[in-house]
Amino acid sequence: MSGQDPELKPDVVTLDIDMPVMNGITAVKNIMVRHQIPIVIISSMIQDGYFAFEALRLGVVDFVPKPSKVVSQDWGDEEELVRMRVRAASGMHINRMRRVRRLKRGNGASSLSDAAPTVAVVMGTTLAGPNTIMHIATQLPRGFPGVIIGLQEIHPQILVPFCSSFNEISPLEVIPVTDTCELRPGKLYMASTFKGLQVESSPTDSGELILNVTEPTRFPH
Repeated sequence: MSGQDPELKPDVVTLDIDMPVMNGITAVKNIMVRHQIPIVIISSMIQDGYFAFEALRLGVVDFVPKPSKVVSQDWGDEEELVRMRVRAASGMHINRMRRVRRLKRGNGASSLSDAAPTVAVVMGTTLAGPNTIMHIATQLPRGFPGVIIGLQEIHPQILVPFCSSFNEISPLEVIPVTDTCELRPGKLYMASTFKGLQVESSPTDSGELILNVTEPTRFPH
């Protein structure tokens, strides 16, 4: 991938976070400066949200947990998941993928009422989706009166820690969707395509909107 090796034109690059000499985040920065190429991070470092957030912020197309026979009984499924995500990434055409600026911004949700939001924006994204949603959300003003629902191709194991780090730069409070919840203005609800979502009116006729999590689905091809 160096400037002296222009003949090396891989369809996709896979990296770990924990690597000798240069860690995965630094490697992503170096590659993205010189090449527009799909990068997939395959790592066991999924509990610390910084790594997943930083990698997706920089423009990697996917962050997949590394299969482990020690911690999982579904080794075969996890192995197939990695192959599937790498194959999908290899077919992507990356055109000027931009990193999201890391500016600390406290969210403005606390100044809004607890009433139902007047506007709801729903976004569905494919690979590199978290990067796209970060670009959109960070441009919104504090006290945005609507609600944003983002359904994206992100592994559910990294959803919660990712959202925790995303909160540090988002003017909207970022909430990982893991169960049924009431929608409130000034918040960004992020969900994984491992599960389906339905927006419904509250059964109490209060005018509130409820976000229901439906039965999980296979990680999308």
